[in-house]
Amino acid sequence: MNSKADNRQESLSDNTTFELERCLKELEYFSDLAERSRLALLDSLEDRHQAETDLRASEERFRSLYNSMNEGVALHRLLNDADGRAVDYIIESVNPAYERILGLEAQDVVGKPASAVYGMSTAPHLDIYAAVANDGQPAHFEIKHEPTGKIFRISVSSPGKGLFATVFDDITESRRLSEQLENMQRLESIGRLAGGIAHDFNNMLSVILGNLEMVLEDTPESDRRYHDLIEIRKAAQRSADLTRQMLAFARRQTVTPRAIDLNSTLQRMVGMMQRLLGEDISIAWRPAPELWPLKIDPSQIDQIIANLCVNARDAIKGVGNLTVQTSNIQVTEHYCKKHSETLPGEYVTMEVSDSGCGMTRNVLRHIFEPFFTTKHMGRGSGLGLATVYGIVKQNRGFINVYSEPGHGTTFKIGFPRHLGDAEQAQPVTSANTIEYARSADETILLVEDETSILSMIQAMLEKLGYRVLTASAPHAAIQTALEHKGKFNLLLSDIIMPDMDGLELARRLKSEFPDLRCLFMSGYTAEIIISLGSDETQADFIQKPFSVQDLSQKVREILDR
Repeated sequence: MNSKADNRQESLSDNTTFELERCLKELEYFSDLAERSRLALLDSLEDRHQAETDLRASEERFRSLYNSMNEGVALHRLLNDADGRAVDYIIESVNPAYERILGLEAQDVVGKPASAVYGMSTAPHLDIYAAVANDGQPAHFEIKHEPTGKIFRISVSSPGKGLFATVFDDITESRRLSEQLENMQRLESIGRLAGGIAHDFNNMLSVILGNLEMVLEDTPESDRRYHDLIEIRKAAQRSADLTRQMLAFARRQTVTPRAIDLNSTLQRMVGMMQRLLGEDISIAWRPAPELWPLKIDPSQIDQIIANLCVNARDAIKGVGNLTVQTSNIQVTEHYCKKHSETLPGEYVTMEVSDSGCGMTRNVLRHIFEPFFTTKHMGRGSGLGLATVYGIVKQNRGFINVYSEPGHGTTFKIGFPRHLGDAEQAQPVTSANTIEYARSADETILLVEDETSILSMIQAMLEKLGYRVLTASAPHAAIQTALEHKGKFNLLLSDIIMPDMDGLELARRLKSEFPDLRCLFMSGYTAEIIISLGSDETQADFIQKPFSVQDLSQKVREILDR
């Protein structure tokens, strides 16, 4: 009996111990779970805090970048009608660059419809923006902002859901530089074409004028054909003048630069221009004191001022004013950024301003192109300003034009300062007082690949009493010179010929005849002689077309040294 009771008591005790142990284990499990949960909660709070900190830092970086961008940025939200079609967009935010570029304050645009901000019945570029906002594909296009005249490239992107951002990139300056480059390339191409045509035309004029001059010498004034020949010569000479203008534009005409005082040169021309312009147009002459010298052919200054004054006269209707002034200027890097054709340095400038009708922007784009003119048929050839441009570029100068319709025009031309003293002008002798300089029993080797010019120059030289050996090619000239038994006194050669240029021919002949004197001829020589390796100030040359008198003087000048 007692034994059974003891067993029952022991069994109860074991069950209680088991339950107690189980409860302790469960308590330990839940306690561990609670601790892990507590730690996980702490970790979660820390992660959240870190995430919030990172988010605030990202927002700060974005805001800093947004506010410091050079490009204008605006954030927008589409406004749709009941059918889901975009009818406008709200400007949600703009950065400071947007305000600066477009001249609009953030407080006047944020939160407002674009149509109201820009004063338009339909929000600008709504179709493009709606397409980007709806399909998420970015877009790029260019616009001209009329209030400022600036050109913007607009980039549009969107995360979807009717939101989009626009980035305004000001490309005005790069577009201006691109247009300047295109304009320079166009003028350079036209210049090369004009130079090539003028060179060939000069050859034909050489034949016409040379033969005509010799015919005139043998034709008495009483002959009824004499005056007809004079008219032909006048027409040919006008053609030669036009050709020289084309060569000036192409920067290939022959020049003799020397150091000059621009004030003195212009002073003489201003008096002549007053008679040309007439009494209705008054000229104000404003020379700068202590003007620096510049190095240029004085006749080119005459060409420039004559062309600009004639243009001014045609632009002024009735009574008007013309101002010519000079100055010394220092061209800075900052100025060159806006005028890409100019190099920094010291320049002597001349300005010609008129009170005429002015020019539109479209006309200004073309004024230096040859044969472009706004004058009526027969009033101008379109070569005047092309000539001015060619002269300026040949002398490493710059030319800027300022003009508006109804407000006149100003041409500002600058030439590099010459570091030396100006030379005194030499007195000009009238061509009518010069007689032909005849030969003193001398022989000339004449080399010219154009047979008609070769025959004409041969006739000129023989008329002057020279013995003439001829060759139509450089290699034939070398052979002729080597086979000639006697002495020849002068090589008269064209510059540009097949297989070998005139300068190379002269070098080869000088190796056999060290005392040989040379005279070169060409339709354009200023650039050609330099490009072929000779200093134009040291090489003797004569420009086609030339007269018998010009030729006799030049040949005699060289042989008598």
